[in-house]
Amino acid sequence: MKKGFTLVEALVLIIIMGLMVAMAVPLINNEQLRFSSVMNNLIMLVKDAKQNAITKGEWYGFMYETRNDSCIAYFFEDANRNRTYDAGETKVERYLRGVTFSTSISEPIIFFPDGTVSEALDLVVESQTYEGEIWVLLSGFINYEVRRKS
Repeated sequence: MKKGFTLVEALVLIIIMGLMVAMAVPLINNEQLRFSSVMNNLIMLVKDAKQNAITKGEWYGFMYETRNDSCIAYFFEDANRNRTYDAGETKVERYLRGVTFSTSISEPIIFFPDGTVSEALDLVVESQTYEGEIWVLLSGFINYEVRRKS
């Protein structure tokens, strides 16, 4: 009796191992994709607030807060220019699960029709494995960075 594997047995083993790796890769990258999606949503909200302010010639506010197990970010048209969201003003919001905001603000950041903002913003967002940061400078320049926690 010969010892060892036949070619067919070795091929079956390789195929099974390949399937196991193929199933594990999406699980490994799932948190990264989820975090990237959250950051993209936040960046789009900030950029939309700025773009609406410029296009419509109105003040637009951007605000974020933590409620229970989720975070909420939104922008709104500040039609009466009182720097708060009032009933009847247009509001666009996103619920962001699985992240926390490491920084907080007590008042919204206001985008003016010339694209500038009322105050600079440094928003830090964290998940278990990743963290991201969004900066809005007084000039209205928007930048961000995403990194894996060490």
